Amino acid sequence: MDAFAKLLSARLRVGQVRGVDVFVHWTLFVAAAWLLVWLRAEPLHALLLVLVLGASVLLHELGHCWAARGVGGDAREVVLWPLGGLADVQTPRAPWPRFAAAVSGPLVNVALVVAALPPFLALGGGWSLETLGPVSGPPVLAMIVFVNGALALFNLLPAYPMDGGRALQAALWPRLGEARATRVAITVGLVVAAGVGLWALLAGHTLVVLVMAFVASSALRARARAGEVEPAWAPAGPPGPGPLAAWRARRRRRRQEEEARRREAMRARLDLVLEKVSREGLDGLTREERRFLARASRALRQERVSATAGDERRG
Repeated sequence: MDAFAKLLSARLRVGQVRGVDVFVHWTLFVAAAWLLVWLRAEPLHALLLVLVLGASVLLHELGHCWAARGVGGDAREVVLWPLGGLADVQTPRAPWPRFAAAVSGPLVNVALVVAALPPFLALGGGWSLETLGPVSGPPVLAMIVFVNGALALFNLLPAYPMDGGRALQAALWPRLGEARATRVAITVGLVVAAGVGLWALLAGHTLVVLVMAFVASSALRARARAGEVEPAWAPAGPPGPGPLAAWRARRRRRRQEEEARRREAMRARLDLVLEKVSREGLDGLTREERRFLARASRALRQERVSATAGDERRG
């Protein structure tokens, strides 16, 4: 790898969240420094904005990772950079896992908006319909609502390979097949990127123009690969159980473990009671010990009946 390639790939590991390594690309530090300089007249506001934006993007990407694991896939790392984040996730090659992993990130942002909006309004927060931004209220809550609302709306645009485009591809997959659904999602993504980019150019939103140019170039690269799935979304083997099935399986395992512990405790106490009977006879048992002995006898008989029935079915 030459020096320029090393520079482009340079990143700093800042920690791990539930098995997902979190990296920060060096360009994010440059972007944060630029933002602080641009808003130097309000340094506290600029710092809060950087922190809220970074935390919101991180939670967005972790949402992708945890959803991928929930549908039988895997997630290893997240890289934060100026245009958001990149989650290195793998999902089973099937429509539902891909759709769930795609929409989970924006849904995290929606959940943050839902959580922050009521206290923001209750504490006197106000909104401007002209600028679509907050004009009063607690600054931190205002930033959480604004930043996460923008992230959710932006990422849900049906512009492949953004989250909305991937969700569209997964939704079309059962009807059109994977390859054709991918081509349709790419075409829609190019149209959306061109439309939003033109609007941003006319409105003077340079950053949005650059982002749409990046989205369009990513879509063109995906189309050049003749419908191949992006590497970060490569299949991770056969489809695993869905989140509901996995939750039921965990509950069933917990019930089985609890039942095994109860049977073990019952047998241990039964041994003690029978030892007392051998020493003192049945008359030496208390009333509670007699009731326990009767319950344990019924339980053991039921176990023998169930085991016999199982042997007959297998035979």
